[in-house]
Amino acid sequence: MKENSFIEQIVTKEITATLREDGIIHLFIHSNTEVTKNTLDNILASLKKLQQGPIPLIVEAGEFVTVSKEAKLYAQDYESKIDVESRSLITKNLAQKIMVNYYYKNRPIDSAFKEFSSIDAGVKWLKKES
Repeated sequence: MKENSFIEQIVTKEITATLREDGIIHLFIHSNTEVTKNTLDNILASLKKLQQGPIPLIVEAGEFVTVSKEAKLYAQDYESKIDVESRSLITKNLAQKIMVNYYYKNRPIDSAFKEFSSIDAGVKWLKKES
């Protein structure tokens, strides 16, 4: 896939949130990040700043991303605050795949989601779902 141009991008120590020209938001959680309640609040603020209303979302994480106990407990409340139309979850290894599948089987969400091993496949699916 050719490199997609973007409209706006927010970069912090923990995440990069990019509003692509095709209207999809790509959320990348940087390698070696511990996701905390504060991280989730920053993600939510970034998503709302980039686009109001239901968004198609790609979520991708770098290597060695962990989630704090506090963030796990906050996750249900956090999910209810995100206005997501559909989401593609990009997994690059077996550990990420297991974590994603466990999380979403135990914490149902209101929007459609699917796990992919490539961004291209995730984008294609999001465009079909929109």
